[in-house]
Amino acid sequence: MAEITNEDLASRLDLLQHNIWNIEERAIRICAMLSKDQAHIEEVIDSQKLLSEKIDRLDAEIRALRDRNGNE
Repeated sequence: MAEITNEDLASRLDLLQHNIWNIEERAIRICAMLSKDQAHIEEVIDSQKLLSEKIDRLDAEIRALRDRNGNE
């Protein structure tokens, strides 16, 4: 078996370091995407809550109108 030289070790370490940097860059991009997606999800949830409140108010108004028209 051939002996590993310092140059071979240095080359392998450079490759490992490069791969680590690539993984870190991908992880940072993924975290940024997840944060953006989470913000969008929260926005959709807030919109859904607002729509539900409006629907509940409209439903209450319709019931009140029906009750009033039914009692008159």
